Amino acid sequence: MAILPRARYYSPMLSALLGTLCLAVLAQDPLTPGRTLRDQGRFEEAIEAYSLVLAAGKDVPTRETAHFERADTYFRAARFEESHQDYEAFLLRFPQSERLVAAKQRLMEAALELAKAGATGYLGIPTGSGLGISHLRDALRRYPREEFSSDFAQRLGKFFYERAEYDQASEEFARVLELYGDSADAVLALYMLGRCAEMRFDAVDYDAKPLREARRHYERFLDESEKLRRLPDPARGWVDRLLPAVKERLGGVYLNVEKADSPF
Repeated sequence: MAILPRARYYSPMLSALLGTLCLAVLAQDPLTPGRTLRDQGRFEEAIEAYSLVLAAGKDVPTRETAHFERADTYFRAARFEESHQDYEAFLLRFPQSERLVAAKQRLMEAALELAKAGATGYLGIPTGSGLGISHLRDALRRYPREEFSSDFAQRLGKFFYERAEYDQASEEFARVLELYGDSADAVLALYMLGRCAEMRFDAVDYDAKPLREARRHYERFLDESEKLRRLPDPARGWVDRLLPAVKERLGGVYLNVEKADSPF
């Protein structure tokens, strides 16, 4: 009796990947599998497909594209720590790439999203936002003059503000003013310094010091409004939208300072 060969079993993921790879071979485009799976939302399989291209030792342009798109796929899969690591590796491996600026921007984006989501530690237990914050600060230190650097510095301040960490938020907004005072982000940073000071007053009874700090920032905003308008777009629009709020908040600060200073 003849013994029939045993049918080989492939997991559903591997079967789908092999099928897509066969289509790619026919199309003579090794990037097609990853792109097809990525666009279908099958991110884990797409990552494997891109990794196969990198392992196959294709030509430099193909490997460069595969690496960049794999990092992007990690990001789409909300695997922000791996995405950050992959963009870091991309910057090291392809220092002459035309995608260099885009990789730096995505590196910062992945770090910020990691800060918001929190890293995952041993046994899948979240370890907090510290790693993402550290990554973003490191990227801003290494790439301080990219056209998007001021925006990420500003967004880091907003991240702390939304978490009610007003001291750290103030430090970040002050850094925006110091390093990027010639950018439109200086407008928002100055306003947010006033808001942070006000929020610190709300958290500490009978201490007028944060109020005086808020008053100083709001008065500076009014005094320098014309100078702020001359900053690059969209500074003028931001100044015009914020001026009524600054005047209203400053009026409230004056009243609260009087109350805080009153002996009654």
